[in-house]
This record gives sequence, structure tokens and C-alpha cells, in this order.
Amino acid sequence: MNKSTKIVIGALLFAAIPAAVGFHVGSQGAKAAKYQNQAIVQMSQGNYEQAAFDYTKAITLKPNEAHLYSNRGDIYKQMGYFQLAIFDYSQAIKLSPIRKHYEQRAKLWDDLQEQDKANADRKVL
Repeated sequence: MNKSTKIVIGALLFAAIPAAVGFHVGSQGAKAAKYQNQAIVQMSQGNYEQAAFDYTKAITLKPNEAHLYSNRGDIYKQMGYFQLAIFDYSQAIKLSPIRKHYEQRAKLWDDLQEQDKANADRKVL
């Protein structure tokens, strides 16, 4: 299977996710899902700036969706924008305080050699 085929298959698989997480309600949800899917494709192609931009558009439409912040945080981390990643992980935690979001932020705190902050996040886990 070549890279283009994998990208198309991946985009098709991720197209089903928005309906499963509540994006199917209203035109704003549909637009947010479109931007999220675009971001996933852009990220798979290594176009991180465009992926972050697409996630920002999705967040503007659906600001209470924690996974959008979490995913954009991953992109910011990949790009080296660590403070933006911390902000997004913190927003994700605020909206949905689940293990994954705390782990993401703790790992980034580790990378930044902020052990006290990483340990504080791990205590919540």
C-alpha cells in the first residue's frame, strides 16, 4: 500500500469519528468536523502549520471539545511551540480531566525539565 492510499484510507476512517463524538449536530459541527479531518490529513503529510491552523478553525466553531485542544497541542509540541502546547493541554484538562490529557502535559513538562510540574500532573493520575 503506497503513502497516498494510506492517507486516503486514514482520512476515510477519521471521517467517521466526528459523528461518533457529537459533531453531527448543526452546521457548525459539520464545519468543525471538516476542519478536523483536514487537520488530520495535513498532519499525516507533515504540514504541521496548516494542521494547527485547521484545528484552530475547528476550535473556533466547537470551543468545548477537549480532543481538539489535545490534538492541536500535539502539533504545537511537534513544531517546538511548547508554551502553546502547554496551554492547549491545560485547556483539554479543563474541559475533560482525563488521564490522556494529564499524561500529555506531564510528558511535555518532563521534556522541559520541569519535574515539579510533571510530578504534580502525575499525582492526579
